[in-house]
Amino acid sequence: MSQHTTQLAWSRNDSSFAYKEYPREHQIDFGNGHTIPCTAAAEYLGNPDLPDPEQAFVGSLSSCHMLTFLAFCSLQKLTLDSYSDEAVGFLEKGENGKPVLAGWNFIRRLFLLTVWKFQPKSSPNCTTRPTRNASWQTP
Repeated sequence: MSQHTTQLAWSRNDSSFAYKEYPREHQIDFGNGHTIPCTAAAEYLGNPDLPDPEQAFVGSLSSCHMLTFLAFCSLQKLTLDSYSDEAVGFLEKGENGKPVLAGWNFIRRLFLLTVWKFQPKSSPNCTTRPTRNASWQTP
């Protein structure tokens, strides 16, 4: 259907390459002049002021789900005035003892009550589905 490309760049910049000393900061280039600085999670010696890979992954899942949901609302001739989401990912130890993003939860705030009945259609159309119950809130 489509291909999506990013370029990642990291450099040691004359720092020591000892585990607790090498820099975790790197750049992800999405093309068209859109580059974001990233790092490891703070628990893995990253800069807490920058996004880490797990945050970026959870953000991409949230974005995919929202865009699919908006498409369904539009196709059903429902006008949605706003949408906000607080997405939370859960990093846990996998069966092999190594970290794995084991699940995520979306807390949505919608400004149109009639769209609730269409929400279940968006999850199956995204390539992944939340492994924990999603929460819904209205203002």
